[in-house]
Amino acid sequence: MLENLSLIITEVARFTNKHKINAEFHLHYVHELNEGQENQSECWARFERHGGVYCFFDPTGKNVKYIGMSEISTGSRLHYWLYRKNKLTEKIDREDIILHIVLEKEPYMASALETYLVQNIPTLHNVRKIEKAA
Repeated sequence: MLENLSLIITEVARFTNKHKINAEFHLHYVHELNEGQENQSECWARFERHGGVYCFFDPTGKNVKYIGMSEISTGSRLHYWLYRKNKLTEKIDREDIILHIVLEKEPYMASALETYLVQNIPTLHNVRKIEKAA
């Protein structure tokens, strides 16, 4: 049931091992981050001020909805997706799962990791640029 969640963790491990970077993983439900839950501040504190990559999954962990990143503040990017009207607002449900991949010591690698994951993992809402053959 969690096959794509497992696939992403495997791909992140492959990427981070190859490039010798540290990654820290955190899983949360959307409702843990945006409904004033008792541990809301504790959840945000794990990733919000660090660069990294985040992945939205449906509640089963089977479908990857969106993969995004921030080199500076993953919290500000997630705040945008969760609290402001945008292309994902109506596509994210309160029971969706968010995987946070914190790259605290190598935040500059967030862009490369996001690109790697988007190219290798099927998502429902990421826009992929198709390279034209020369």
